[in-house]
Amino acid sequence: MYAAAIFQGRATPLWNPKATASFTNVTLSTTRGDMARAVLEGIAYEIKNNIDVVEGQIGEVYRILIGGGLSKSEAFNQIQTDVYGKRLIYYSNMEATALGAWISTAVQSGIYASIYETFQKAREKDQIIYYYPVMEHVLEYKKYRKQMNQIYRKLYETERR
Repeated sequence: MYAAAIFQGRATPLWNPKATASFTNVTLSTTRGDMARAVLEGIAYEIKNNIDVVEGQIGEVYRILIGGGLSKSEAFNQIQTDVYGKRLIYYSNMEATALGAWISTAVQSGIYASIYETFQKAREKDQIIYYYPVMEHVLEYKKYRKQMNQIYRKLYETERR
């Protein structure tokens, strides 16, 4: 099962503030757990669409650092790594905004010589968890994401004309 988890419009690369959520392949045997997983998969598909845009501009991305509330979910992290086909790196206590501000300040004030050195110092006590894609899942998710994007285009193509 898969879903397009678009509840308040769609952002890049296909901006559409009128887009809404759609679930497909729902049957009488579909459970609440299936629906919850479909929402997470839909979120990951949308992020992968954006990763594709970034890679089109800068080249291939090999690993992704994750943080925030949902990154505490091992199930979601595995979904992400399988959808993206990329290694994910989770640092415990990852507060990206505060970390970035501290790194900039520490380098600019001369406490550390480089951004890399400062980042390493900030992370030295963190637990680091790596997530690796499972190739058979990557291929399955690639197929489902393609179907999701095709369904999206069919649902909203008349609005683009």
